[in-house]
Amino acid sequence: MWRSAVTPDWIALVSALKAYSDVEELSQGKCIHGFMVKVGLEFEIDLGIALTSLYAKCGQVMSAKMLFNQVQTNDVILWNTMISGFARNGCAMQALDLFTEMSSRNIAPDVVTVQSVVLACADQGSL
Repeated sequence: MWRSAVTPDWIALVSALKAYSDVEELSQGKCIHGFMVKVGLEFEIDLGIALTSLYAKCGQVMSAKMLFNQVQTNDVILWNTMISGFARNGCAMQALDLFTEMSSRNIAPDVVTVQSVVLACADQGSL
C-alpha cells in the first residue's frame, strides 16, 4: 500500500494497527502513527482507540495515556482500552483512578470495564 502510492483510508489504518498490536510490533505501528499525524487523522476516535491499544499492548502506557488524553471522548471503548492497558502493565492504581474518573463523568461501564477493574484489583491484591 505504501509503495504503490495508494493512500490508505481509516479502515485500513485501524486494521493495520490492530494487527501490529496483536503481535506487539511497535515500530511499524509508530510508522502508521506518524502517517496519521501527517494527514491529520490522529484524533479520529477509532484510530485513537487503535493507537492507544497499540502503545498499551507494547508496554508504552505513558504514550497510550497521552493519546487517550488527546482524543478526549466519552467513548467507553477508549476508556476500556486505557483501563485495560494500565491493568495489564501492572499500573493497578492508575487503572482504578481512571475507572473512578470514568464513573464521575457518567460513562457507563460494560463487562470489559469490569474485567479490567477486576484484573487491576487482583494485581494489587485487593480481591
